[in-house]
Formats: sequence, structure tokens, C-alpha cells
Amino acid sequence: MGKHKVVDVSVVPVQPASDEERKEASEASEKPAVAPLWKLLALASGPELCIFGLGVLASVVAGGSNPAMIFFMGRMVDAAGGVAGVEMSEQIAIMCIVGAGCLVASALQAACLRIFALRQSMRLRKQYFAAILCKDIAWFDQRTPAALPQELNADAERLAEALADKFGQGLSGMSGFFVSIIMAFTIGWKLALCILAAVPFMALGMGIFGKALQDVAQDSQSSYSHAGAIVEETLFAI
Repeated sequence: MGKHKVVDVSVVPVQPASDEERKEASEASEKPAVAPLWKLLALASGPELCIFGLGVLASVVAGGSNPAMIFFMGRMVDAAGGVAGVEMSEQIAIMCIVGAGCLVASALQAACLRIFALRQSMRLRKQYFAAILCKDIAWFDQRTPAALPQELNADAERLAEALADKFGQGLSGMSGFFVSIIMAFTIGWKLALCILAAVPFMALGMGIFGKALQDVAQDSQSSYSHAGAIVEETLFAI
């Protein structure tokens, strides 16, 4: 009979992935694409879109009223200096009307956008949780399950803050910028053209600053999620 060759087979136990390995695998994975605004608005119902539209209109009015108030304040200074053709009482009345309109628009902006943001945040939490329940086991192996609640809460709060305060402030700033440009070219186009030459440099600086803030926010969210997972595992171990 032939000789049989004996092969030594050793079984190497497979160690489960540690938290650091899961974190590295999660960071190495592809970053999700940024969701455009129209996809976020697609989740809203009809009445919520009406509230959002009212908040957008109020933001535009509130932003455009700021340069108008500055213009009429200058007219009041001219009237106090005795400039011909400018009456103080008329400028005061116009100033009060513009100020009252700005107050009402700012209140509507804050109320409508806040209501819309809170409803979208609540809907996002439900859909986020439903999507997590449909994931495979391999998806959980690449992540830290204890950090998922922290990520869900952070994403929902960031969405609510973006749709409420930051979105309204951004619209108000854009509206004030365009109204200011129109008024500047109407009153004195030469001086406005000289000042407009500095706008590209200001826009570049704001773009770099915004990108830096976005990177810091992503890093802080990852750190808080990892810390929350460690704290939760420690409490369960106790």
C-alpha cells in the first residue's frame, strides 16, 4: 500500500474586529454623497411646503429691508442737516414702516422655518431608523453599533439647525446683498463699481472658511460617535 502524506492543518481562531478597526474601515469606506435641497424637500407634505415657502418669502423680505433701513437712516441724517427737499417727519414715518415690516418678516422667518425644520427632523429620525433595521449583518460589522444612536441624533439636529437658522440667515444675506447692489448702482454706480471689485476676494475667503467649518464638523461628529460608543459599552460592562 502507498504511503499517505500527512498534512498538518492548524486552525487559527478569527478574532472579532476591534473598535479601532471598525472605525478605520468606516473612514476608509466611501463618503456618502451630499443630498441636494430638493431631495430634503421631497419628504415634506403640502402644508409643510406652504410653511416653508412663507418662511423663504419672509427671509427675503427681512434681508432686503436692512439696506433699505440704512438708506432711510441716511436720509434722516440729511434732513437733520438741513438738506433741501428732505423732511424729517416723512423720513421718520418711512423708517418706522420699514422697521415694522422687518420685525414681522423676521418673526415669520424664525417661526415658519423652525416648524418646518422640526417636522423634517422627526421624519428623518423615523426613516433613518427604518433604514438601519433593513441593513445586513455585514454592514454592522464595519461600524460600531453603539455609536449609531449618537450619529442619528447628531445628523437630525444638524439638519434641523441647517433648515431653520442657517438657511434663513443665508437667504436673508443673499437678499440683502442683491438689494444693496441694486441700490448702490442706482445711487452712485462709480463708487459701487469700485467696491464691487473686492467681492470675489471676500467670496473666496468665505468659501475657504466654510470648507474648514465643514471638515471640523465631520471630524467632531466622528469623535463624538466613537466616544459615545465607548461610554455605552463601559456602562453596560459595569
